[in-house]
Amino acid sequence: MRRDPLAFLTAAERRDGPVATFRIGPSRWVLLSDADAISEVLVARAGDFDKPDAIYGAGRPIFGHALTGLKGEVWRRRRTLVAPA
Repeated sequence: MRRDPLAFLTAAERRDGPVATFRIGPSRWVLLSDADAISEVLVARAGDFDKPDAIYGAGRPIFGHALTGLKGEVWRRRRTLVAPA
């Protein structure tokens, strides 16, 4: 993961399909690559899912300041701004 995060995530998706799971340290992570599942988690049931604080450190090189790396009110504001697109 540290050497090539994109290759790691691509390999996880290839291995497990659209709902890939893997461990980083003691934490279990889930990678979604199915549009309907992503919409369910990020839009329809956003309040039911929490992004662990680790995503901000580990995920920042991959996601930058994209919606996937935000949560709470900041996520809501940005999500509203990009919704028309």
